[in-house]
Amino acid sequence: MSNDRRPIVERYTGRPTSPPSAPTGGYGDEPPEGDDSYQPAAPVSANRPPELMLELRFKKGDALALSYALLISAAFNPSQGIALEYTTHRVVVTGRNLRGIYRALVAHRLAYLQELSSPLDDQPDDATVISTLQVTDS
Repeated sequence: MSNDRRPIVERYTGRPTSPPSAPTGGYGDEPPEGDDSYQPAAPVSANRPPELMLELRFKKGDALALSYALLISAAFNPSQGIALEYTTHRVVVTGRNLRGIYRALVAHRLAYLQELSSPLDDQPDDATVISTLQVTDS
C-alpha cells in the first residue's frame, strides 16, 4: 500500500501526519494511550469503500454512531458550523475551519468526529477544530 493516504489526512485535518508506527494493540484510529494529540476527524482513503457509520466522540468519553444511510441532509455555514439531519437525530458541529470536514461528510469519508476535550483551544489558527458536537432527537 502506498502512502497516498497522507495528503488526504493533512488536507482534511490541517495537521501533518507522521509515518505509520507499529501496531499498539488497539484499534487503528485510536491514539496510543497517553497521547494527547487532537485529531478532529478520521478521513478514510479514497481506495477504501465509504464508511457505513459516523462515530461522534464527545468530550467526556461518550460516543454515538449514526448510519450514513440515515443521513437526509447536510448544511455548511462557516459562521454557524455543520448541520446534519438524520431520520432520528439532528447533529450540529461547531468549530473552525470545518469546510474539509463538511466535504468529507457528504462523501461518507469520515470514520469519526471528535470534540476538542480541552476547554483551552491551544490549536494553531489554521487547524480544524471541533469545539462542540450537539445531538438532539428528531
